[in-house]
Amino acid sequence: MDFDAERLQEVLANLLSNAIKSTPPDGVVYLQIGQIAAAIKSPSHLVIRVKYAGVGLAEVQPPQILDGIYQAVGTPDGHQDGTGIGLELTKALIAVMEGEIAVNSTIGKGTEFMITLPVRRQSELASAKEPFPSTVGEPGQDAVAPTSQQPLGAEKPLILLAEDSADVVTYLVACLSQDYRIEVVGDGDACVDKAQKLIPDLVISDLIMPARDGLEVCRTLKEDERTSHIPIVILSAKADMETKLKGFKVGADAYLTKPFNEEELCQRIKNLLDLRQQLQKHYRLLVGLDTHEQAEDDDQALGLLEDCFVKKVKQVVETHLDDSNFSVDMLCHEVGISNAQLYRKLTAITGLSATKFIRAIRLKRAKDLLEKSELSITTISMDVGFNDVSYFDKVFKQEFGLTPMEWRENRRSSNKQSGIYDSNIRE
Repeated sequence: MDFDAERLQEVLANLLSNAIKSTPPDGVVYLQIGQIAAAIKSPSHLVIRVKYAGVGLAEVQPPQILDGIYQAVGTPDGHQDGTGIGLELTKALIAVMEGEIAVNSTIGKGTEFMITLPVRRQSELASAKEPFPSTVGEPGQDAVAPTSQQPLGAEKPLILLAEDSADVVTYLVACLSQDYRIEVVGDGDACVDKAQKLIPDLVISDLIMPARDGLEVCRTLKEDERTSHIPIVILSAKADMETKLKGFKVGADAYLTKPFNEEELCQRIKNLLDLRQQLQKHYRLLVGLDTHEQAEDDDQALGLLEDCFVKKVKQVVETHLDDSNFSVDMLCHEVGISNAQLYRKLTAITGLSATKFIRAIRLKRAKDLLEKSELSITTISMDVGFNDVSYFDKVFKQEFGLTPMEWRENRRSSNKQSGIYDSNIRE
C-alpha cells in the first residue's frame, strides 16, 4: 500500500515507547497489524493495534487522552512520566495520513491504541534501499526539522525554535510548518547565535536547555539592539507562578506550560505577529507613509512606539539626505550591524526594507519642502538625494498617487480653503 515511511515510523515509535515505559518488567507489549476488507469499510483499511498491560492512563475521556492534556498515572516504578506531547504528535501525524486513532484504557489493567489507515495503491512501486532517516537529532544536539514539512516561500514568517527534546521538536514542526518557516537549534547558546544572525520573526524557547536556559536566552535577546523587537514564547513544564513571573520579567511575550494546547500556541503566535503589524503601521507613519491616518494617531505613535533603533537609523539617513550616493551599506556601517541584520530588523518593526526606509525618509522631507517652501521641484529633488527629476516624479507618484507638482497644488488648494495659505509662497 502507499504510505509515508517517516510519519508511520514516528507514530509507531511514539506508541511503542509509551507502551514500554508503562509496562512492568515482566509484562508484554503486543503489536498487531491487520486489514479491514472493503466490504466492511470502503476503501480497505490497514489496522494497527498497540496493546499493553500496565498502570493505564488517567481516568479521562479518550478524546482528551489524545489532546495532550493528560498525564500518565505513573510508570511501573511509581515515577510520574510524560508530557502528552508524544500522543498529540501521533494524532497529528495520523490525521495528515488521513487516518484515525482510538484508545481504550483502564486504570490498573492496561491500554490499547488502534490506528486505521486507508489502503491505497496509486504510487509507483519503489524499494527502500536505506533505513528510514531520523527526522530530528539526538537530545542536546541541533535538531533538524523534516524538510518535507517545510513550506516554500520566503514570504512566510520565520520562527526560531530552541528545544532539546526530539519529540517536542517534531511535534512543533508538524503544528507550525504549514504557516511558518522553521529553524531549529538544540541549546540556548545556539539560539542566541542563530537569532542574532537570522533576526527571526519569532522565537520559541524551551525553559530548561543545555548551555543557557530559556530565561537567559530571553534576557540576552531583549537587551540586544539587533534582536530586542523579536517576540519570544517560552515553553516549560514548570507551571508555578514564580517561574512564569521570572519569564515575564526578562521580557518573554508569552509563557505556555507543557503539555500545551496546539490551538492556543498557534493563536498566541498569530496575535504576537499581528501586534507587530500594528507597530509597523505606526512606524510607517513616522517616516511619512500611511498618511491617511489621523494626525493624533501620528503624535501618539511618536510618543509611545518610536524606539532607540528607529530613531538612530532615521537620524543617520537624515544626516545624509542630500547625498544621492548614500547606500544601504553605508547605513549599515554607521548603525553598526550587517546588511542582513538591518534588513530583518527594519522589515520586522517598520514593514520596510532598508532601501524603502531610506526612500521613505527622503520622500517625507520632499513633502515638507513642497508644502512649506518656494523651492523648485528640481531643487527639492536634489535636496533629498534624487539627481534624476524624472525618477523623483515617478517614485513620488508611486508612493502618494500624485506627482510632486500635483501634490503641491493640491496642498495649496486645501490650505486656501482652510484659510491658512501663506501668501509668501510663490505660485
